[in-house]
Amino acid sequence: MKADDLIDMIGDADDSLIAEAKADRDNKNLPGRKVPRWVYWTAVAASLCIIAFISAMKLFPGNDTRTGVTLAKAADLMQGITPGKTVSGKKAAAYSSEVTDFAVRLYRTCDQSRTGEENTLVSPLSVMLAMSMTANGMSGKTLKEAEDVLGMSVEDLNVFANTYTHTLMNRIKAEGSLKLANAIWFKTDPRFTVNTDFLQINADHYSADLYAAPFDKSTLDDINGWVSKKTDAMIPGILDNLSEEAIMCLVNAVAFDADWEEPYEARQIEEGSFKTAEGEEKQVTFLNGITHLYLEDENSEGFIKKYKGGKYAFATILPKEGMMPEEYLETLTGKHLSQMLAGAEERTVITSLPKFTTEYSKEDMADLLGEMGMKRAFDAEKAEFGKLGTYEGKNIHINKVVHKAFLSLDENGTHAGAATAATITYGGIISPEEMREVRLTRPFIYMLIDTEANIPIFIGTMRDPEK
Repeated sequence: MKADDLIDMIGDADDSLIAEAKADRDNKNLPGRKVPRWVYWTAVAASLCIIAFISAMKLFPGNDTRTGVTLAKAADLMQGITPGKTVSGKKAAAYSSEVTDFAVRLYRTCDQSRTGEENTLVSPLSVMLAMSMTANGMSGKTLKEAEDVLGMSVEDLNVFANTYTHTLMNRIKAEGSLKLANAIWFKTDPRFTVNTDFLQINADHYSADLYAAPFDKSTLDDINGWVSKKTDAMIPGILDNLSEEAIMCLVNAVAFDADWEEPYEARQIEEGSFKTAEGEEKQVTFLNGITHLYLEDENSEGFIKKYKGGKYAFATILPKEGMMPEEYLETLTGKHLSQMLAGAEERTVITSLPKFTTEYSKEDMADLLGEMGMKRAFDAEKAEFGKLGTYEGKNIHINKVVHKAFLSLDENGTHAGAATAATITYGGIISPEEMREVRLTRPFIYMLIDTEANIPIFIGTMRDPEK
């Protein structure tokens, strides 16, 4: 398809969504502005951006140079690419083991790279989906490394993404708790040709928004505005700049907000002492209550507290006394975590959970993914992205992978009738032998999990609730 033909078919990108997000972001601290509902209970958001660069190397003979779409001006490409109907017959839970295994490996690698005793927070789901979109443009050894790290073939990654995306779309109609969004921006450069198959696959399986843009300041604003809108302004932006060599930006955004199934009452909120990873005792606000799902293995214990509707839950793992979270992570595998979550014991648990808000930013995850085995995709000489497209006389590779995450955990929702009929009590109708007590007064690991698919959407470590 020629560039002129494409432009005739499509109009300029719709900027109304971006403008609304920017206005929301810029005005969020003005007096009298209504505070977003997510401020009051549990809110989580993450966004990941992958930037593809060109290098001065000549294209390798093996690179695929099929005719694609040459981009010539800023435009919304979805009018030229119609998502097809894909039916797999599988449920997202069928991929629970592979997704959880990647989640644990990624989070462990990320936590090991931290600076000092900082809190860490990652959305493995966000990283997996963004890297899976990218994998559709890979071939040869580059693709093999990506599949090995992600734990599935690109075909299975596409099926999982498609299945999970449609699952969430059906849930959103009823609950709207978890939202996923994907987008790809391509640079408008007559020397750059993108393959239509790459666009079609990502439209079919990832419901991706596709844009052609000049990659100037306006594009940077558009990308950051898109992220802000898709994360309900929890993450106001993902990128600080776009270099001249950048030709593609893939972005995944995840936003979550929900009421607790059993909200905390005022009498259950009190000040208490939290011993940080550095040994300092700090006074923080604790949410005290009772839940009914207990987690335990030889090195830890924890609990699961569900959100309204029961499809999502907050899970905690408190390593045994004397063991730090990073030591526990060294022993944790995806298989063990899957079994632990699926095998949660129905038992009354007295709990204390600190209120906290945390933000985490990894400006370049390329090194982490490289440590996990994905190296060629970032190599200017060896990367094989022929299925993505071609750039005259130069080779395409990934230059940067940026990940940002935000979480705010509080006690209440804003709905008047949010409290359930069951009253939380410390009464004496349950024998001490049947009860467990998990008080998170020292560093712990936490997760936001999908209880139906049995996968972690976010994983974090809380070392200091005040950081």
